[in-house]
Amino acid sequence: QDWPETPPAALAEAAVVTGTYRAGADDSVGSAHLGIVGPMRMDYARTMSSVRAVAAYLSRYLASQRGD
Repeated sequence: QDWPETPPAALAEAAVVTGTYRAGADDSVGSAHLGIVGPMRMDYARTMSSVRAVAAYLSRYLASQRGD
């Protein structure tokens, strides 16, 4: 297979931790994802906590901008 940018081998030692945040207080206004790409041997507990914290912050911020 042709890989236009990065061959899969370049990411063989990488892991992705993702989280979801919402644009408002309810599920009807949509959601998005954020993530961190790091080494397989990263501190997963700390990384997951960080992603969760940023997602929560973004959700609160976006809800406040909408007036929720």
